[in-house]
Amino acid sequence: MVEFTPIKGVVYKYDYPAIFRSIAAGEIEAVPTYRELCRNDLFFLLYFGLERTDVNDPFIIECIREVERDHVDTVDLWAREHYKSTIITYALPIQEIINNPEERIGIFSHTRPIAKGFLRQIKQTLENKEVPVVKWFPDIFWRTPRTQAPKWSEDDGITVRRKSNSKEASIEAWGMVDGQPTSKHFTVRIYDDVVTKESVTTPDQIQKVLDAYETSESLGTDGGTARIAGTHYHFADLYAHLRKQRIYKVRIKPATHDGTPQGRPVLLSQKRLNELRQKQGPYIFACQQLLNPVASEEQKFKPEWVRYYDILPAIRNKYLLGDPANEKRKQNDYTTLGVISVDPYGNWFLEDAVRQKLSLGERWEALRNMWLDNQPIQAVGYEKYGKDADINYFEEKQKDEGTYFMITPLGGNQLSKGDRILRLVPRFKNGTFYLPRRLIRDGEDLVQVFIDEEYVFFPFVIHDDLLDMMSRMEDIGPVRPADSPAGPRKAKTTDVMARLRGHA
Repeated sequence: MVEFTPIKGVVYKYDYPAIFRSIAAGEIEAVPTYRELCRNDLFFLLYFGLERTDVNDPFIIECIREVERDHVDTVDLWAREHYKSTIITYALPIQEIINNPEERIGIFSHTRPIAKGFLRQIKQTLENKEVPVVKWFPDIFWRTPRTQAPKWSEDDGITVRRKSNSKEASIEAWGMVDGQPTSKHFTVRIYDDVVTKESVTTPDQIQKVLDAYETSESLGTDGGTARIAGTHYHFADLYAHLRKQRIYKVRIKPATHDGTPQGRPVLLSQKRLNELRQKQGPYIFACQQLLNPVASEEQKFKPEWVRYYDILPAIRNKYLLGDPANEKRKQNDYTTLGVISVDPYGNWFLEDAVRQKLSLGERWEALRNMWLDNQPIQAVGYEKYGKDADINYFEEKQKDEGTYFMITPLGGNQLSKGDRILRLVPRFKNGTFYLPRRLIRDGEDLVQVFIDEEYVFFPFVIHDDLLDMMSRMEDIGPVRPADSPAGPRKAKTTDVMARLRGHA
């Protein structure tokens, strides 16, 4: 038995020194007591049964207690190097097996080699007949598993002593995205490291992981359980999606006590955290250690810059802007339209917006309706792709319906989409862009969608279509109304239209 020194001030589940004194005095039997403790005390199993003396730390002990109390339908997002996998994917499956040798446990990672790494640790532990838990449970663990067990490999899984002849091994390792099994059903599904750095490089990759997770749910059983463990790599990764699902109990454990870079470390040394921050950079450090997928210093738009209006100015020029979905890039699958007005002092006001997945015909109807609903419109600007297929179609529909308005194609400059959007930063920062407090479309508040999914996360976003649509105000060249001492002379509509034609 390894030596044990209680940490002052830490409350353990059992008084281990007292138990050992009772065993030494012959008051209770050793092995039956150890077996009972392993079944009911995850810390005892780790420290004494698996000889992981490194877990005797106040932070780790509390983590063990939380996992022990509840590990069904849980999402555990813990900072790297904070014992997440040691507790959830290594020790807990062993405890589940000694409590019920008939369990069929599937470990899922992004790819199968990652999952095999978790299985390998368990396999090597149970191959060592000197490990205490193996000695204490000869009725469950083989003495020489490589020759005795019906299955004992990383490919086929490992099988302990059990009564059933299930086709699934006691513990198996599979890839969730790469190498997901078929015709398998596990009583316990463990998802660990199903999101990787490579899996969040594009929106398609992010969606692929989400789809794979949903498919893997069919690999469970009626009454089976699942638990997820990992760390963020992106604000919209699978873990972020699961955090929003009410069916999961989410535990967030950042590396600092308050989740900020300046916070007090909860486990690692300050020196180690400083090293990680320097090596990883602010964004990866925020994801991996702070569990905050967007580092504040990486945000281009600050939440405190958002300003709202309650009453629109009486005098203003209105512009209708359109950003159609680019069919060549699936991540831009929303068409966005917006009406933005300008007051005599140069302030901008978002008055109306659409953000939907629309066909070509639906895009025309949305643009036409917005033009009709927001008269008078100073000018209409529409982002062009290819050979202006949308605009050509719109001009034909205008002839068919008798609804005429000029559409100025927007595009042709050398700025990337990201650089176009960055032109909005000074306007938000200076408080000259105002949003309505609510803008409901199809039961959805587009203002909240804009802030939650685009504004605060840019440039780490999947969709930035509303931002791009707003940025096109710079291209259309808005003119202030002149009915104010602060405004320029009143411009005639024909003068504005002529200038816009030359701007295309």
